[in-house]
Amino acid sequence: MKKNLLVAALAMAAAVGCVGCGSKYDATVKADPEYQWCIHGPVVLADGETQNGWNGKAKELYEASKMTATSVEEISKVSTEVADVLAKKNIKYLYTEVIWAGIKDAGWSTNFKGTDGKIYKANASYAFKAATLSYDEAEEVYSEQQWIHDAKTAHVESLTPSTYFSPVWQEAADEDGFSWASNPVITGGAGKYQIVVAQYTEVSSATVPGYGIAAIKLEAAAEDKALPYEEVVKFVPADHTYGLIGSATSTGWDSDTDMVASADGKSWSITAQLTGGNAIKVRADDKWDYSWGNDEGKDITIEEDGSYTVTITFDNDGVGKVTVVKAA
Repeated sequence: MKKNLLVAALAMAAAVGCVGCGSKYDATVKADPEYQWCIHGPVVLADGETQNGWNGKAKELYEASKMTATSVEEISKVSTEVADVLAKKNIKYLYTEVIWAGIKDAGWSTNFKGTDGKIYKANASYAFKAATLSYDEAEEVYSEQQWIHDAKTAHVESLTPSTYFSPVWQEAADEDGFSWASNPVITGGAGKYQIVVAQYTEVSSATVPGYGIAAIKLEAAAEDKALPYEEVVKFVPADHTYGLIGSATSTGWDSDTDMVASADGKSWSITAQLTGGNAIKVRADDKWDYSWGNDEGKDITIEEDGSYTVTITFDNDGVGKVTVVKAA
């Protein structure tokens, strides 16, 4: 009898001791004292109507796409799974924002690698980045300070691998064609997401992520609004046509100049007058589904005026490389 009373007394004491216990998560709001944080990319904002943009957007769009400083405890109210992951990190700043992904055509597409190991093409309305902003009060202009992710400065890891694809943090493309020039993509299907961006106290390096991003799905989009993903099959060069485009060409970014195939069908080339200080790319089929630039996938800058031969050559795996040679 005494033993039972003792057990009951201990249980009651434990229960009383837990009254008013705080959350196991950090409730501190970690706000960056120097910069405001913002969402970029053609995702749709929380109102479900306004399509966002990249840098240089209107001041009103900057204001509407700003992120809010938050705490791990607040995130736990939406997802304990993400909060549990964040609780193990050394967090310097923590921000959040609600967006819609995959419901409004952005006019271009980008690839990602699924958890099944396959490569998929997504409408760019699934792609986004975060950035820290400074504000010039005199000029009333915002400017980006740190892109998250960004080559060499912001190594980002995905905190929700089933809903968010983070590109590999390396300059050279991996076996699937991804590098730090690739876009981060929401992969959990069209819908409403709470985006969480954490900056860690650790400094970004090739082996240590300095940031983490989570995409917490709150609501699926209506079926008639959802833009589908498309599995990417191996690129077969001979199945496409190729053209030169860019501000360095006579037609600018408005239209392509057709390139001519070699006899072996492994390369396409064109000789054209190009304007220095401007840029070019090669793209397939007069569309932006497939395009090639420098080794990082970015625009190729032409240093000076002149006649150039631009060639795109494909290896046996369908990987293309562009070379630009100025006439002697």
